[in-house]
Amino acid sequence: MHHTPDGVDDRSAAPLTIAGRTASAALAAVAPGPDDTVLIGGAGGGVGVFAVQLARIAGAQVIGTGAAETADHLRGLGAEPVVYGEGLADRARALAPGGITAAVDLYRDGDGARRPGSASRTAVSAPSPHRSTA
Repeated sequence: MHHTPDGVDDRSAAPLTIAGRTASAALAAVAPGPDDTVLIGGAGGGVGVFAVQLARIAGAQVIGTGAAETADHLRGLGAEPVVYGEGLADRARALAPGGITAAVDLYRDGDGARRPGSASRTAVSAPSPHRSTA
């Protein structure tokens, strides 16, 4: 049991444990470290913001996908934001000239369905310049 921080009611605090543990489990699958560049899909979401912080604590460079309105927040957490939309894969590659060494896809739409066209991978090698992985 944990103490709920002052100013936060129990109903608001309860889901934080779930989001944090989900992010921790997702990152445990790829075990990021200082030599890694991690792509986090859905970095601006409830689980994603935890994943960004945990990957940064592990020393990894983080590229986070999200909506345009989350870009400043992601930068503040230490991620390089990449906005959803046409050219996402190319923009992500441009931020990782040495390749993306791990990826975690945390993006879901409002009803819990995976976004059409997204891949669910826990780790990927550096992307080929001739093949789109996003």
